[in-house]
Amino acid sequence: MKKNILLIVLGIVTVFCIIFGTIRHFGKFENNLKDALANISIEMDDDDFDDLNFDEEEDSADENKKSFAQKLSAFTSIDIDAGILELDIKEGDDFSIKAAYSKDILKPEFKVENGLLKVEQSRHKRKINMGKNVAYLVITIPEGTELKECKIDINVGELKINSLTGNSFSADMNVGEIHMNDVDFKEIDVENNVGEISISPALDISEYNLDLSSDVGEVRVEGQNKKRSYSSRGNSNKKISVKTNVGEVIIR
Repeated sequence: MKKNILLIVLGIVTVFCIIFGTIRHFGKFENNLKDALANISIEMDDDDFDDLNFDEEEDSADENKKSFAQKLSAFTSIDIDAGILELDIKEGDDFSIKAAYSKDILKPEFKVENGLLKVEQSRHKRKINMGKNVAYLVITIPEGTELKECKIDINVGELKINSLTGNSFSADMNVGEIHMNDVDFKEIDVENNVGEISISPALDISEYNLDLSSDVGEVRVEGQNKKRSYSSRGNSNKKISVKTNVGEVIIR
């Protein structure tokens, strides 16, 4: 009997140690997952804002839900700092910006000065229900534009980059997915805490120096599972560096 009791106690202690170790390992993500992921329900419409509509009943009851669209002066650099934002930067007919946001506090403020497009949005310390409070932003750039630098810092949201070329691209996101398609930068540096990161470069993968890692999630290169980290030397000085704490890293 005493032996059975001892085995039970040892079993309970073992389970406790496993649970404690897991919680400790994921501890740095706890606040992100609890305060952000629980309320996130974000899907960017591929048809841009043509079909973007807030709930009609809520629209009629809340006059603060607004949108804007504006053509911009030419620019060759981008700097974006946002708290809650779904962002889509892509090739278009001209330099333009358009947005939709549920509350004035989420309105992206912007200006073009000395060839730099600067976009800023308030950082929120209090918890915000993402199901009801969202901001969408689309930036278009004419074909053939070479960006000198593109820097993006978003706390919670989603990022999509399509058909852009340039020298340097960097993105830092706390919680949310990052997707880049048909892009050609000399250097790409992307990082987030929680969320999938996928990059489809314009050139063959062999042209890029790769440095990829995921603490919890797979790293996949051209469909092949590279486990949690992968690095390789390319045929040029172009570089793709990607790191996520929780999520998949996919290089196509």
